[in-house]
Amino acid sequence: MEEAFAFYCSPAAHVHISGHLRGVCRAPKDDMVIECAVTAAADFVVSGDKDLLTVRNYRGIRILTPRESLGEFSPKG
Repeated sequence: MEEAFAFYCSPAAHVHISGHLRGVCRAPKDDMVIECAVTAAADFVVSGDKDLLTVRNYRGIRILTPRESLGEFSPKG
């Protein structure tokens, strides 16, 4: 379990957002998640939030469910 947690946290970064990205998600409060991903140059966002998941892809940033991410990005061993 600790190894999996370390795998997912290793590329983590702290970013500051402006709050200017709007109108991407059907729930306005979720736009900050997308803005954070854009600012961090993320490859993907893992979320169970239905509003975020409807986006599926924004500027090449994929929005995945936890199950999808485990199947695709789990460390192989």
